Amino acid sequence: MNLYKAPCSILNWDDLPRIDLYLDQLLTLTEEQLEPLNTTGERLLTSSMINNYVKQKLLPPPVKKRYTRDQHSRLVIIATLKNVLSISEIQFLLERLDEIPGMTPEKLHRRFLIGIEVAFSRISAATWEPSEESPTRPAIHVELLDDDPQVGTDADMLEAFDLAITAWACRLAALRRLTGCSLPAGKAGKAGKD
Repeated sequence: MNLYKAPCSILNWDDLPRIDLYLDQLLTLTEEQLEPLNTTGERLLTSSMINNYVKQKLLPPPVKKRYTRDQHSRLVIIATLKNVLSISEIQFLLERLDEIPGMTPEKLHRRFLIGIEVAFSRISAATWEPSEESPTRPAIHVELLDDDPQVGTDADMLEAFDLAITAWACRLAALRRLTGCSLPAGKAGKAGKD
């Protein structure tokens, strides 16, 4: 098993449901995506958490009790980043990212997935040891979005987003390694608590 392989359970934008979901449907689908990434053995999301994210304006409110693809994507991002950032830090970051001209929920989701791939490519390359399965050092996969700002506050916020994703990936890789060394289930530390 490659401990440093990027998790592929998070859906691509085009695979997210195009129909709006009720809270229980959103919760089930999001939990299914995030479960392979769960290092604590605890529930990663609850309906109370989602309702609190709406109250805190971290997640837009549902319309007629239904959540859109945009909200689903944002919830996956929040649930992932809360492992390394506090809720208030995530809120600050997402608010700034939303202000970037041309930033859409789809573009943010795609950047999130690219960030995950890049982070795990770097981790894999940095920790590589030759084996039958992997006789040569893996290449670092980097895919940039053409219209990303290169300087200024917008670039700083995109870099902060990428760094948070990298921090999460490093934490996940470290916990996978610890688990491989017989870390008892549910003993992984908790981060990002407010």
